[in-house]
Amino acid sequence: MERDKIFVATKGRVGADDTSEQVVERVRKSLERLQTAYVDSYSIHAVSSIEALSQPGYHEAMAQLKAEGRVRFTGCTYHGPRDPSGPSMGDVLSAAAEDGRFDVLLLVYNFMNHEESDRIIAAAKTNNVGTTAMKTSPGVLHHDPVDPDNLTEQQERYVKLFMVRDQTREQALERLQAQATRQKDLYDKTRSFVEQCGLQTEEQLRLGSIHWVLQNTDMHTACVAFTNFDLIDKVVPLSGTELGSAELQMLQDCKFALNDQYCRHGCTECGGSCPHGVPVSTIMRYAYYYEGQGREKASMELYAELSGNDASPCRDCRGDCAGACPYGIDIQPKLFQVHDLRTLA
Repeated sequence: MERDKIFVATKGRVGADDTSEQVVERVRKSLERLQTAYVDSYSIHAVSSIEALSQPGYHEAMAQLKAEGRVRFTGCTYHGPRDPSGPSMGDVLSAAAEDGRFDVLLLVYNFMNHEESDRIIAAAKTNNVGTTAMKTSPGVLHHDPVDPDNLTEQQERYVKLFMVRDQTREQALERLQAQATRQKDLYDKTRSFVEQCGLQTEEQLRLGSIHWVLQNTDMHTACVAFTNFDLIDKVVPLSGTELGSAELQMLQDCKFALNDQYCRHGCTECGGSCPHGVPVSTIMRYAYYYEGQGREKASMELYAELSGNDASPCRDCRGDCAGACPYGIDIQPKLFQVHDLRTLA
């Protein structure tokens, strides 16, 4: 296939003290690995603040590489802060759109998490900046039945965790059963559409979520983590097509049912409640890579880098975070589950 028929986008982290020479060398090595003479877009990845948008080494390097024909457009990505003291995704990427030196933005955008993104998209449109959606699906659907007389090893650990909060075993079992009932309700709500299309529930949620993103003409494209070639054949045909009424109904049902299950990327509302400073949003994003994108190894590697600041304190904590999530997520059991998955404990 001709190179000019493919748009290649990549990104890299840039430290506060990185020089233009270092950034240029980093991009050249990236070009070698990609086996291409140029990339269409190169973004500064995961900026830490609005001030970081002006990193001189990055902008000097991009000016040089554009002049050389090695980079066509420059961009910026940001997931949101790790704790409540950091700047929001809306503030950082809106500032990037207004900066005048960025051509494209990569931002979180899905049918359950788009309020901040709507502000960014409006700023991007005003300033003629391109937009790419990431984290396009709020997660995966799963139904884990609970048999009180035959709990799985993981379910037994959850019961013990609930009992740390002065709950009796009976109360803990009721809580576990209530979670399982909510999951089953979601399955039941989406079953008719799933059977009609002959697709698996999790896959249909993902495809429907991507389709929803593509309905916004001001969101120019979506960044999708493909785990197999079959998914490519299912996603590409969605472009340029309208979201059907059955698909829209499924998403509305999922939005209601997943409300207290999906940790919004970039939200740090619960952060101040944790006495251990656990970065809840970051950890739940790593869980999304594992469950929602099928990137198990990458998720585990990223989580391992949090050593000393991971979810291990949640095992013995009395749960000060209970009730801290504005969406009703039961934070401590969620983090406990993530810790189990990420460490293969």
